[in-house]
Amino acid sequence: MNFLDNTKTMFGSRGFLYFLLGLSIFNILGYLQLQRIDIIALFAVVALLVKGFTNNMIVILLTSLLFANFYMFLFGHMRLSRYL
Repeated sequence: MNFLDNTKTMFGSRGFLYFLLGLSIFNILGYLQLQRIDIIALFAVVALLVKGFTNNMIVILLTSLLFANFYMFLFGHMRLSRYL
């Protein structure tokens, strides 16, 4: 199997979907605990935008997770310093 066959199998896997769903739920709960509603809103907006292009829930969740965590990586220190 080459790389393309592996990705097609992974993006159609129900186990991987449930893994991403659990990871998304834990991320959203973590952002709620940190009171970062802006990141939760970004997660929802990106999910809705990607939903317009594809119906594959794995792609939607993965893209939303990547965007939200990348945003937290770049701009999270601005508000996170008051919690330390």
